Amino acid sequence: MDYALLNLEHFFAKHNDLDVIKDKSDFVMINNVTKEMKYREGEVEGAVDLNRYYYKNRSQAVSFIIMEYDKSQE
Repeated sequence: MDYALLNLEHFFAKHNDLDVIKDKSDFVMINNVTKEMKYREGEVEGAVDLNRYYYKNRSQAVSFIIMEYDKSQE
């Protein structure tokens, strides 16, 4: 079982504004060290400071989490 993924899904479930970014992005990367989320939507890249969301990944061994989405399933 991927606890890091479960933690991330739980995190997104609590923050609707970040959930919108996650759902429309080609990829989302969480940097567990700097507490920053980077994403790319087509040609647009952006970053979100997660400190104000009190982000804490319980899987301390994971520094980076990368999630990819297949937009063709929409």
